Amino acid sequence: MGDTVEAGESTSGRKTTYLRGKDEDADHLFLGNEFFHVLSGVGPSEPSGDHDAIHGTALNGGAGVTGVGGASRGYGMLGRGGPMKQVGQTPPTTNSPELLPGAGVQARGGDFSVDVGNADSNSSRGGHGPGVIAVAGGVIAPDKQWRPAPEFASNVGVFGLGGNKVTQQTEVTGATIPLGPDFAGAGVVGLGGRSLAADVGEEPSPDRGPGGPGVVGIAGGIGAPDRDEQVGVGVLGWADTAVGVKGRSFGDAGVSGHSVKGTGSIFSSDERAPSQLRPHKNLLITNPNGAVDGNPGDLIVTRFEQQHRLWFCTLPNVWKLVQFV
Repeated sequence: MGDTVEAGESTSGRKTTYLRGKDEDADHLFLGNEFFHVLSGVGPSEPSGDHDAIHGTALNGGAGVTGVGGASRGYGMLGRGGPMKQVGQTPPTTNSPELLPGAGVQARGGDFSVDVGNADSNSSRGGHGPGVIAVAGGVIAPDKQWRPAPEFASNVGVFGLGGNKVTQQTEVTGATIPLGPDFAGAGVVGLGGRSLAADVGEEPSPDRGPGGPGVVGIAGGIGAPDRDEQVGVGVLGWADTAVGVKGRSFGDAGVSGHSVKGTGSIFSSDERAPSQLRPHKNLLITNPNGAVDGNPGDLIVTRFEQQHRLWFCTLPNVWKLVQFV
């Protein structure tokens, strides 16, 4: 059926190989925390250089590594970065990436293959594969691979798909039981770190100031924002010559801001006007009354004879021209 497994040699077989941890009986229980553990030699037998502990290469559309968590909320995959290896007794003072502790997980998408000898091989200008596809439970069958449409996940670092809200119900012993979540989940959630005097176990000390940002979005080609720009911010958009944050909706507000005790929005600029209202796209509308729906508090700019007018909505669909004297 297959070759004998021998260290340092290749082996093969035509059936799946299973390694099972088990208890022999009540007096001979399984010892250890892992069923299979790979590690390097120690001391003089430790190999020099960087080496992977396990390497998996799949065939065709298969996964390189598949992990399935245990029945009691076990993780399908758990990665923990290596600590910073300190040479000597003096800690490093530079911020060189080579001296940072290792990441828990690094994911890199597949490369879009181009035949440089064939001018038509990249006519579609396809993107590279995403680094991570994260899908909430219940969205797809647990034993199936799923790939999002290219317009969502091509050439991106991370793609997240939230879980669905489910209204399906079933009858069990005369009672109606819902079968799924009562809310639709987010594709990605970011939670910033806290500012603490000490971090001890699962009960850290009280907060000593604002924490870190939940999400930082940085446009390509520029450096990272200063730490002071990020303190206490839920979402930070950072750009150079383009828009920092952009919102668009087809049926409601493109961007919404709300505060309980502060102002709903703050705008400022070092060299230009803090905010801008662009004229209505329909240049034939010179008076919004009867032409544009509005709610009290709305502002709109129309164009009239090479000039622009500002209107304020005082009642539903009732606009008053703002006069400047």
